[in-house]
Amino acid sequence: MPYVMTSDGTRLHYEERGGSGDVVVLVHGYTGALSDWDETVPRLPADWRVIQVDLRGAGQSDHAPGGYTIPQYARDLHDLVRELKLPPFVLVGHSMGGAISAQYALDYPETLRGVLLLAPAPLNGLPPLPPEMIAEAQAIRGDIEKMKARLRGWVSARPLSETQLERMVRNDLAVSEGHLYGSLQAMIALRLYDRLPALQPPALYVAGDRDNLVPVRTVLEAFLRTPGAYLQVYTRVGHMVQLEVPDEFAALLADFVRDVVRPVGAIA
Repeated sequence: MPYVMTSDGTRLHYEERGGSGDVVVLVHGYTGALSDWDETVPRLPADWRVIQVDLRGAGQSDHAPGGYTIPQYARDLHDLVRELKLPPFVLVGHSMGGAISAQYALDYPETLRGVLLLAPAPLNGLPPLPPEMIAEAQAIRGDIEKMKARLRGWVSARPLSETQLERMVRNDLAVSEGHLYGSLQAMIALRLYDRLPALQPPALYVAGDRDNLVPVRTVLEAFLRTPGAYLQVYTRVGHMVQLEVPDEFAALLADFVRDVVRPVGAIA
């Protein structure tokens, strides 16, 4: 399996579909893995070079002892970009991966042609979760059937297959303790609203109007603070947009890359 080493010595696992065309990097969300994009990649233009990455503590990446903060996740991505010697590319992040992608776009704008923020975790901080919600999740952790039952109708507005639900549960159970608990605190502590007016790469916010985890109003708040940003809201769609409407999402991403993002030659 291919890996890159970050500047703090953490191995990041990634998968790459080769191509000579546009370069796109896909970043999964909290307790996910690069397989969250398995429905997306086959639907993208065949000549694109597409890279999926497991965040630290998730998938096949190292269970690092620390570094589970949004800025560190963004630095990890930058290490990946440098190690792979990527040309200017389009960054796509889902949920927590959307927050990481926003942080990356603010910190390393010179590497990006554009950024797509898919149901991004609140960019000015996730409200602390109620203790009873945390206790419920901890009580059923490890029971695959109960975890799947909890996901049904909670993370999506349209039915997901048993294979998709089981994959989500397996990815969740594979993450490190640091990823599980540190990332949650990192999303609560995040504060990016004051920086969003300075976001340079073209940005597209995408939301589902039935998202129970990141309400569409939260996405709208960030969108309205980002000058020149674009917005797509899907109806009768929840948090897992790329799974619920995979054809529509892949077409949207292709349109964004074709018609909106900066040309490679326009980036210094």
